Amino acid sequence: MTDDQVSLVNPAPGPSFSDDEESAFSSPRPPPTSEINQPSYQEIITQIHLRNEAFQALQKHLLVVQDCYIQDIQALKDKVATLNSKVALLETQHQHQTTTPPSTFPPLQQQQQPHTWAKKVAKSLYSKPSTTPPNKIALPAVLTKRDCTIVIERDGTSLPDNTNTLTIRDAINSAIKKPLIAMIEFTTNHHVLLITKDNTPTTSVLKHHHFAIEEAVRATIPVAIGLRKEEIWHKVILHGIPTTSSFTTIQTEIEEFNPGIHLPRLPR
Repeated sequence: MTDDQVSLVNPAPGPSFSDDEESAFSSPRPPPTSEINQPSYQEIITQIHLRNEAFQALQKHLLVVQDCYIQDIQALKDKVATLNSKVALLETQHQHQTTTPPSTFPPLQQQQQPHTWAKKVAKSLYSKPSTTPPNKIALPAVLTKRDCTIVIERDGTSLPDNTNTLTIRDAINSAIKKPLIAMIEFTTNHHVLLITKDNTPTTSVLKHHHFAIEEAVRATIPVAIGLRKEEIWHKVILHGIPTTSSFTTIQTEIEEFNPGIHLPRLPR
């Protein structure tokens, strides 16, 4: 072998690298999964509280929306009911106009009647304007104290000092066998008032127990002369009556020309 020939039998050993030196030239390894940043327990609890508060706020908002919806629906129902009542009223008026033909003849002139004091009384009693609106739906009547009062009339003498209201009430309730009388009152003219209980109308009590109440009143109330229900009285002032007319004539004329009107005493 000459010097010009290269010997390949035992090549010269090259530089050797260890595992540590090779790792310096390689790409970095990704960190293990367990080493990734995980939220702590406290952060998870905080997020749960925040979401719970958001849920509660949303729930309250839904309740408010629901209440508004219910109120709007009720308002619409009330408007519909009002419109239905107006439509029914208009239909009734229309039917009345179509079924009642207009009169083709002029009304006959009424005969001029003499002007009496009775007409003045009737005009003053029945000429009050109505305060009920035309389109208002009639409501069930509520009994007033007058509707629940029975008047025991007396001759005007004073009642004895030992008069006991409880004794009178218990005697009347025992006579009618029902506790219908709740209270006893006295008036300024020494009449006795029986007040029924539980909104019981006076007409019903007198219809079924008139005789029993009279018997109990005779035994407990001295000088009782009558039994009636409470009535509505009117006071009317008449102007321009001539002084030559007697009060007896005026009373007779008022009662004769106005059926249903009774004067408890002579005009003054």
